[in-house]
Amino acid sequence: FPRATRPSLMQTLEGNKAHIVDPSSAEVTPGGTDRVVAARVKDVRAAAAGRMLSTEAIAARHAAPSALVAARKRVLGDPRTLYGRGGGIFGLARLADALMDAWMA
Repeated sequence: FPRATRPSLMQTLEGNKAHIVDPSSAEVTPGGTDRVVAARVKDVRAAAAGRMLSTEAIAARHAAPSALVAARKRVLGDPRTLYGRGGGIFGLARLADALMDAWMA
């Protein structure tokens, strides 16, 4: 994006954050507070180290089966939405692939 339009874009995104971020998928922050935090992506070294989930994290996932439903809905999409009817992230990837093939042809 052009440098001149970036501040207005960021302001618009921050103003509509409640419509973009799913409040039901909020992660609990360390220390026990319940404020919503953005997801953190591992850096290259942490991903290459191959650190797996802790036993506490696995136990927490098994204790809350509704979290699996919420995670599945984030990936595959809510069937009531266009994103969900299109196949979620996999349908979006299929669409992007088809558009790239058409563009490159």
